[in-house]
Amino acid sequence: MKEDTVIRRNLPLFLVIAAIAASWIGNGIHYNREQLDKPVFFQHFIELGDYPEQQVELNLLENINGGKRVTSLEFPGFELYRVNRSPNEQQYRYQMNNKFLLTIEKPTLDILRQPDQAIKQAKVYYSDGTGGEGADIGEIRFSGTTYTLNSPVEHSSSMGSSDNLGYSVLRVTEPVTLTSIGSELAESISDWLKIDVDITMPADPRIPQTNPAANSNDDKGIPWKELQLPVELPKGSTIKISYQFQFNKGDLRAEQALNYYRILLWVEGVEKTGRPFNAAVHIQYDPYPSERDVSALTQRARGLER
Repeated sequence: MKEDTVIRRNLPLFLVIAAIAASWIGNGIHYNREQLDKPVFFQHFIELGDYPEQQVELNLLENINGGKRVTSLEFPGFELYRVNRSPNEQQYRYQMNNKFLLTIEKPTLDILRQPDQAIKQAKVYYSDGTGGEGADIGEIRFSGTTYTLNSPVEHSSSMGSSDNLGYSVLRVTEPVTLTSIGSELAESISDWLKIDVDITMPADPRIPQTNPAANSNDDKGIPWKELQLPVELPKGSTIKISYQFQFNKGDLRAEQALNYYRILLWVEGVEKTGRPFNAAVHIQYDPYPSERDVSALTQRARGLER
């Protein structure tokens, strides 16, 4: 009887201890589920221009507490590049988005100029002394086009926002014939990258205009795929290129919305002298992962690594 009385008196305490223990165990299980076995790279799809030295930012997820950290990266088959860890980071509950800066110099760009050449993997080394394995980083490749010096189509202004939309305005300084606007990377994601082009010609009746209504739609422009080219542009014309990424949540594109994109949209044509010219508009997309997105990435990575 005495033992039963003691048990009854202490039952609330036992229940509290049991609840605390269950909560502690549950929190521990949840914490372990949210930890990466090793850092995970976001996917980057980048078109490089024809510059002698270019920097590419590579983003990856690492645990805030514990686990492996990336100490260095190598890119076998390419040469004369530099890799430095960036001090910029974004923290989530269990992970942080860290960055490495890859500086690509001319010898590496010369390799990337060759057919079917692209940087798709990084050789990764970790803080615990392990590594040497390949990690997918996406695809970094040469855009295939060279800038024209003293181009008659010049950059005038641009704007970009955190909503992943923006525009660039090009100014025509000499009469030209516009023949094409395009990008291999933009083509590959054209079903969720919306690009509109608005061509404005000088409001001077003495200057001949080539069917301006065909390439105009108020101030919004028309979809770039519907441009009627070639079109002659007199001096003083402007070409406004607007873009917007439109990823749909709840389908396969939600995963692709966590990729990084750096696109060079080439504007090409011919001067009156017959000299061809190339100018480029930069289109950039940076994802802004939520805690839910980061958790999903973690679970996906843990499932792949097991």
